[in-house]
Order: sequence, then C-alpha cells, then structure tokens
Amino acid sequence: MSGAVLGELPEHSVVRTLQDLHFDLLAGRTGRVVNGVGGFCLLLLCLTGLVIWWPGRSNWRSGFTIDWARPLVDARRHAVARPLAAPALRQPTVKTTSPNANSHKAFR
Repeated sequence: MSGAVLGELPEHSVVRTLQDLHFDLLAGRTGRVVNGVGGFCLLLLCLTGLVIWWPGRSNWRSGFTIDWARPLVDARRHAVARPLAAPALRQPTVKTTSPNANSHKAFR
C-alpha cells in the first residue's frame, strides 16, 4: 500500500454533492458559517446542560445514581444520561467550530 492519490472526484457527482451538503449545507461559505454557528450553539447547550445538571462537589455521586425501583419512565434516568452524552455531542461541535474547518478540502 502506498499513499499515492488514485484520482479525484468529478466536479458533478453524487459524492461531491453529499460532501457539499455535509460541510457547506449546499450554500458555499455562507453554509459553512451557518454550520459553525450551529456547532457553537450545540457546544453551548452541552456546557449549560452540564452546569444545570451538576449536583455539586459534595453530592456528585447522586448525579450518577438511578433508583431502579421507580417506574421505567423516570426523569432521573434521563438526568444520569446527560453527562454521558455530553462528550459525544461535544466532539463534532469542536470539529465544526475549529480554525482548521477547511481540512475537508483534502478529501476532494
């Protein structure tokens, strides 16, 4: 195996259109800015959700405790899932809002 470039995508192809939709929302630079703003808003939602959820230093274990005797539909289970979901949601937001957001051009 080598790192040689085997070719480039044609200018008008389904894959190129899907890449433009994913990175630029089919709107060029404006779409990229909208994508970045959306990523920043999602990052703020993750951070404020964790701040609201945080039970404090002395009660941090209560933030991860589930009472299994309660009914299945319980707000506490949702609250325990919050800090576990935050890192998974944070990763794409950091990638979207990073200064190197043009790195996708290497895939074209």
